Amino acid sequence: MTEHRVVSVAIESDAAVRVLLPWGRRPADPSRRHSVAGPEAPRRVRSLLGGY
Repeated sequence: MTEHRVVSVAIESDAAVRVLLPWGRRPADPSRRHSVAGPEAPRRVRSLLGGY
């Protein structure tokens, strides 16, 4: 059986950035979003949501 690890990640941003994320886009000003998980978390979210 495969074990799955659950990871909780928060990405803080303003409303305009939250509209961009589901489309796999990023804001022109990177300071408009912040992740406590580091720069890799938003990159993973963009790659996950960008394929839809």
